[in-house]
Parts: sequence; structure tokens; C-alpha cells
Amino acid sequence: MGDNCVLYPIMGNYNDWKIIEFEPGSECSEEDVEECMEATLFGLGETLAGRVFNNHVGAYAVEGDNNYLYYLVQWKGTPWMVTDDCIMKEGEDFYSLKKGEWVCKGQWYEKIFGSKCCYTLSGSTCIVQMREVLATDLDMSVISEQSQLSPSLPKKRKDEVFQLGAYSIKSEDDCFLLEELERREQMDFQYDNNIYKTAMMRIVMKMKIFDSY
Repeated sequence: MGDNCVLYPIMGNYNDWKIIEFEPGSECSEEDVEECMEATLFGLGETLAGRVFNNHVGAYAVEGDNNYLYYLVQWKGTPWMVTDDCIMKEGEDFYSLKKGEWVCKGQWYEKIFGSKCCYTLSGSTCIVQMREVLATDLDMSVISEQSQLSPSLPKKRKDEVFQLGAYSIKSEDDCFLLEELERREQMDFQYDNNIYKTAMMRIVMKMKIFDSY
């Protein structure tokens, strides 16, 4: 880029960037890549768990639901680390949880179909795996007038929605969540606690080697 950039008079060399590509090295195996990504997801879940606050609103990725790309939840309680592999029931669903991963209870929001980014708080609760979380503290606004909902929404449905309580998120937050979903697809594989342990052992060994210099 350099002085060929239109922003050079303002930004100088601070805007000097180049596009590069990474390719697997000759000593890089598929297992190494998976271990690295697994450790990244595990660490991500632990980090996000520290940003959860009771009754705040978060979002997490979902697969297999044609009506949703992500779910919104109101956090209930504080996150915890699973101490043993287990099957846990919450609401009407069962969750297969792995030792070492971070999870948190939440209460689902339901879409108000026909009105973009509008929701009602359902009575259903769930368990959220923190490594699937896209955001922990979204700004959820109360919809105070029916005119804020889509004109195509039937009057009867609008009345029902307002009895339940209507809420909305910002369109820019919706865009962020969709972009974050695309980034997460790069780490789309099942959690394996044994892989995580192996990866962390390698990381610790490397840190000890660097500390010895």
C-alpha cells in the first residue's frame, strides 16, 4: 500500500498493510490443527464464561433449526465448569456435557416472526455450552409501541406479543452475530476432552522450554 493509499496523507505508514496467506507446514499434521483449534475453543469458552452476568442477554450458535441461525438467551445464574462427563436434563431437553467444558443456564427468547430482530422471552430454559457463545452482553431494548413491529404482523398477534413482552436487538448486533457465525465455522468440529488435554500438555511443555532460555 504505502504512499499509494488514499489515506496516506492522514494515516501515514499506520495504514500500510499487506494481504498474506497461511499454508500448513511440512511438519503440520491434521491432528495438530485439530488439537490447536480444540484448545482454542476450550479457552474461548472459559474466557466467555467470565463475561456472563445473571439476567443479561447472550447469543449462541445453533445448527439444525431452519428458523434460527443463533439463539438468544437470558442468562440464569453463573457459569460453571463440568467436573465429569454427564447427561443433564434442563427443561424438555437433555444435554451431553464433557468434563472440563464451561456451561451456563439460560432462558430462551423466541422470534417474533415477521418483525426483524424482535423477540419475546419464552418460558423454556436450556444449558448453553460457552464455547458456542457468540456474545455475552447484548443490548436488548423494550418495544413500547405496536408501530415498532412489522406492519404485516396481524393485530391479534401484536396484542399477544405485548402481553408477553416484546424486545429487540440492534440490527448492527444482528450483523455482528452473523459475521461471528462465519468465523466460528472455521472451528466446526466436536469437542474431545482427550484432544484438549494432549494439546494443553504440549502448550505447557513449549512454555517451559521458552522459559528455560
